[in-house]
Amino acid sequence: MDESRKMKHERLTVTYEALLMYANANNATCIYFEPPVVDDDMAFRAMQIANELWDDETLVNRCLQSRLPLLRRDIDTQLLSRWVDALHGPVVCMETHDDRALLLCEGSVFEVVSYKRSWDRMVPYVPDVILTTLLPFDDEIAFDGFLLRHTGHAEGHGVQRVQREFEEACERGIIRDSTQFVRESRRIRQLWRTVGLDPTSYTVFEEAVAQLNDALEQSCYPYELKLPVREWDAVS
Repeated sequence: MDESRKMKHERLTVTYEALLMYANANNATCIYFEPPVVDDDMAFRAMQIANELWDDETLVNRCLQSRLPLLRRDIDTQLLSRWVDALHGPVVCMETHDDRALLLCEGSVFEVVSYKRSWDRMVPYVPDVILTTLLPFDDEIAFDGFLLRHTGHAEGHGVQRVQREFEEACERGIIRDSTQFVRESRRIRQLWRTVGLDPTSYTVFEEAVAQLNDALEQSCYPYELKLPVREWDAVS
């Protein structure tokens, strides 16, 4: 990893983990959570905290107004302020290219960067539904370093349907810029609010997996669900 990417990764990680600590202190999601996240158990706790964090859109602003930025000078407050437009929920990983992935969500395709790990290793089979948080980061789109996915190959008409949707969205234009991402994130979150969808619900993730595999009617989820992993951890 070159020095520039390393610095970006550290800035994102430090700021995000500080936000998770603030959210956990407010919501008491986990009895113990102390970064850095170095194993699957701590990553699982971090993702539980993230679910409650993004269920309350006021938490980011409350964190900015708290004493935390004064106590933690390593936090990038300008970066943190942009995360009011984070997009948390299930997305379909359609393509992976080393440090870049194309993720499909509600008719939009986002190019998302990973600063530490290869997307090819994190998501070995595509298309695949993953649960994660997309973040505006400088002029790019990053993710929070945690993802939940299932193993195995998706097959059937569900894949053909999502492939058509992906191709149509690509023709409209792949979203790579963080400013464009903010606009689309607001549109998608408003859509979810309108239809009453809770993106933090695990059931929503399960249904997205089932739709991809044409198994929704049978309520059958044929693949083992993976524990959340940090982008720099090995995916077993």
